[in-house]
Amino acid sequence: MPGEINNLTGAANLKSGSQSMIDLATAQRYIITSFIKDIYLIILRELFSQNEGPFKFNDDPEITRLHISDRLEIPKEVQSFKPVIYLTRGRMGYSNLSIDNLASMNMNTWAETHSDLIRGSMLINCASEEGLEAEHLASLVFVLLQAFKQKFLDFRMHYFSVGEILEERPVMASVDTKLVEVAVTTSFSFSYSWAISIMNSTQLRDINMSRSHESDGSDACGSEINVCGEPAGIDGTGSDCGPFTNLRLKGE
Repeated sequence: MPGEINNLTGAANLKSGSQSMIDLATAQRYIITSFIKDIYLIILRELFSQNEGPFKFNDDPEITRLHISDRLEIPKEVQSFKPVIYLTRGRMGYSNLSIDNLASMNMNTWAETHSDLIRGSMLINCASEEGLEAEHLASLVFVLLQAFKQKFLDFRMHYFSVGEILEERPVMASVDTKLVEVAVTTSFSFSYSWAISIMNSTQLRDINMSRSHESDGSDACGSEINVCGEPAGIDGTGSDCGPFTNLRLKGE
C-alpha cells in the first residue's frame, strides 16, 4: 500500500517493501516522533552534503560548514560558531478516517488490523550569528525541500508539503551565544498500522472440544464414561444418561 510506514523502530527504514506491523508487547520500541525526525535529518544532511557552497555539510564537526541536528546544540569541540539547522516538531495526531480505524478482521480468531493516517508538522530552524546568513540558509532550505519533496515520499510518506518562511527572531543558544533564527514550516502525513491479536490467533478449527467435570463435581458428564457405564461424547458417538437422559432438541 503506497504511503504506509509500519516498521517504526526509532530509525528510518530504507526498505520500502517492509510490511511488518507493530508488536504491542514491545511497544516501547516504536517512537514515532523520533522516526519522523530521523527522516528529516537524513534528507537534509544528504542534500547539504552535496552543496559546495558556504553551507556544505560534513559528518566531521571540524570540517563541516553547517551543523544539522534534532535540537539547538553547538558541539564543544568546535572553536568557532557555524550556522545551524535544527528541528522543532509540531503537533501530531490521528486523522480517524474510519470507524475504530478498523482495516480488517479475522472472523476465526477475531484478530484485528487497524490503520490510520497520522498527520503532523515540523519546523526547520535556521540559525546564525548574522540575520542575513540565517535568511539565506532558510531560503535554501525552502527551495531545496520543495524541489526534492519526492525524497520524503520515497520513505513511504503519504503527504509532504513545504509551507512558509517565518520572520527572523533572536534566540539564545547559550549564556554567551546570541543567534538569529529563521524557520521554515513543513507538514506531513503517513499511514500507520497496528494489529491486535485475540486468543493468540488460535483458529477455531485447532481448538479441541472435550468433556470436563462440572464445577459442582457431578459425574453426570464428567468423564469419557458416564454414570451409566457407557461411553459419553458430544459428537454423536456416545450416549448420555443422568440429568441429560430426556434432553431433546426442538424438532427431534
